[in-house]
Amino acid sequence: MAFGATLRAPHGGIFVVPLIGNPFLYLVAIAAGVCVTTALVVVLKGLRKPVVGAAAPGAEDGSAAAAAERKQPVAA
Repeated sequence: MAFGATLRAPHGGIFVVPLIGNPFLYLVAIAAGVCVTTALVVVLKGLRKPVVGAAAPGAEDGSAAAAAERKQPVAA
């Protein structure tokens, strides 16, 4: 909205390109949104800390060692 870019069709993909007002600024706005969203995902995922002592997937008794012992080598 700050650029004055408009899209008169709510959907339609590439077929609505002729309906875009200020198409270059519209693409800049889309790219800016992608960059902001990507940065937020990277930052938020980086804030997650692994839980100390958490059970490995598939460990019934809750120990990571037990889960590692049950792993079988992959047959070629």
